Amino acid sequence: MKRKRKNPYVVDYGYHLTNRDKVPSILEKGLIPKYKGHATSNMDINNIQKDLYQNIRPIYLLDIPNVKKLTKQMKAYIHAIADYDTILKIDVRDYNQVPDYNSLILDYGFEYRKYQNENEPGLRIFKDKIKDIKFKKILSSYGEDDEYEFIIPLSELKNNENLQAELIYFTETFCVDEIISPDKIKDVFPL
Repeated sequence: MKRKRKNPYVVDYGYHLTNRDKVPSILEKGLIPKYKGHATSNMDINNIQKDLYQNIRPIYLLDIPNVKKLTKQMKAYIHAIADYDTILKIDVRDYNQVPDYNSLILDYGFEYRKYQNENEPGLRIFKDKIKDIKFKKILSSYGEDDEYEFIIPLSELKNNENLQAELIYFTETFCVDEIISPDKIKDVFPL
């Protein structure tokens, strides 16, 4: 059963990195999220998967096929650990596009926490870590009373479509948490 899209799509095409050995299977079966989640030693990532991705390890995509624009940490992961050598171009207009919260944590220094004086968990970042002026302006309503940090509540992360789109534009990555059918894969090319 296909789920109804919660948000309007942000980009038309997403670009998924993989290994060429996996391409035949992907072209036959599509891309399938891992439904049991993926435990890591990073508690922020585990909590994000539980609270925002409903214990699903989603499919991660770039919004452009240019790996040169990736963060230093992501480039290191791609080349040293993941051994990716192939890019899939995917039509993602029919899928929920949600921000890549893991990228915000691992690449940009956000934390995902529940604080004692707050009602719900949220993403937190110290204001001096955000260098992008436009992004700082977007986050300003989440830290107007605090001179040191921005805190975005979980309810905003889940329900604010404009914020979700801005987070996707900022990281240049996003996630799809449902099966991507093989007919949505429009091209395959080397990394």
